[in-house]
Amino acid sequence: MTNKERAKKVKKLLGLEENKFNDKNQYVSVADVICDLRHYCDLNNIDWMNEQIKADNYYSLEGEE
Repeated sequence: MTNKERAKKVKKLLGLEENKFNDKNQYVSVADVICDLRHYCDLNNIDWMNEQIKADNYYSLEGEE
């Protein structure tokens, strides 16, 4: 899977739409997604900082196309 395909997958999965309309089923910014992911981690006893470190490592490994 390419990085472009990964980005499209996330947009589709989350209903991410960068606009001023805020439907309850859509995120209007990446910050909204990150915030809710952090709430998810808190509620499920997942170490947010550890997840962030792993994500940074994955991102580095995938590199730029």
